[in-house]
Amino acid sequence: MGLLQRALLSFALLGSLAAQERLSAAVINFTSPTLDKAIYENRPAEGGYGGTYGTASIFSSPDTDGARRLAYMLLGFSTAGSIQTGRGASNYLVTSVRLTLYAAVDMQFRYDPTYDSYRSHLPSTDPNSIVDDPGRSIEVYGVGLRNGYTSLGTTGGTSVYKENSPIVTSGAMNAYPLSYDANGTPFDVTNNVAQGRESNPFGIGQSSLTAGAFVPQGTEFRFDLDLSNPNVLAYIQAALNGGMLGLNVSGLVSAESQTATDYASFFTKDNELGAEFVPRLEVTYTIVPEPQSAALAFAACGLLAARRGSRKRGNRS
Repeated sequence: MGLLQRALLSFALLGSLAAQERLSAAVINFTSPTLDKAIYENRPAEGGYGGTYGTASIFSSPDTDGARRLAYMLLGFSTAGSIQTGRGASNYLVTSVRLTLYAAVDMQFRYDPTYDSYRSHLPSTDPNSIVDDPGRSIEVYGVGLRNGYTSLGTTGGTSVYKENSPIVTSGAMNAYPLSYDANGTPFDVTNNVAQGRESNPFGIGQSSLTAGAFVPQGTEFRFDLDLSNPNVLAYIQAALNGGMLGLNVSGLVSAESQTATDYASFFTKDNELGAEFVPRLEVTYTIVPEPQSAALAFAACGLLAARRGSRKRGNRS
């Protein structure tokens, strides 16, 4: 087979591959997380607290104490069984990611569909303080790990963070809500108010309620991740490439005391009311051809052009 024939065959095979890749566009629904865990910083001694708990609370210390995020919901969705892994993060064209949760408490916290700046949590005497709308937003972030933990999972060695893994090690949260600053640098949002920085959530919980209304039990909250943010998109792409998508649901919903009943709470997969209220995830994606495949296609076109040019020069001589 000559050089031209080989180039044409390669180009045809690459075209076929690209067509097959385009057909792989899909909407995948994960009807339950692989793991979910209620995280509460003040219960470090209980280790796996919340790993099989039916609800996960969302609250912070009062604004007067610095509005530190104390309780949040850790979620891990294993995508490997439904979405092919290892294709290279940049080859996952993700067009939407939606997390759905259901309120576990009744008429206890107000619905707020808009982001609340850290400035709205500052004391009124602070010149940077602002007054925000009623309620506090429920937000979703990525998952950051520390203290020797490098991945989420249900099995594996001591580097895998599981539902029964300890909440705190050496005074620091092992799994924390992760976001990115304007420079794309990841940071822990747990104490963003004291740090004087916006938390830049991946998404804000939305429902059919009127803003400011108290939330009935069972209310559906939808979190559409902001994929127009390149940092969020890169986080999701890396997660799909690796096969596990970790998310943290958090919010600066103030709990005025240990016995306060004004915080938010959502059902976990271990809830007693059934599958209807289990957290779920929907991912719309396409796997695009490997970058080297596109390069080979261009190379094939170049060989074809060179072959044609050689023929023309031969005809003129």
